Amino acid sequence: MATLVDDDAFENNSEAGFNFISQVEEVVEATKENPAKVVFDCEGVDLSRKGTLEAVSLCFENGLIFLVDFQGQKEVVDRRVSILKKLFESKNVRKIIHDSRMDC
Repeated sequence: MATLVDDDAFENNSEAGFNFISQVEEVVEATKENPAKVVFDCEGVDLSRKGTLEAVSLCFENGLIFLVDFQGQKEVVDRRVSILKKLFESKNVRKIIHDSRMDC
């Protein structure tokens, strides 16, 4: 079952928000010799440079699944974006995406 990561998860310091941040931090710490893997999919409207990203689903190697919602208060959404940015920019994490034609 997926854990929803939305405004409530961050504003209320919930277990969902804590688990999401901890999981990303753990994966980003992977090494080149033993890279971590994450599977993800993006959902939105007309995904492109001009489209709107609404949600990202992530599945980590340990089976944890998160659905990251990008709707809500800008400052709270920006925190989620910065956490995902660390994950997606890490050279020590292999990113796996299925049928990315509409996700780029």
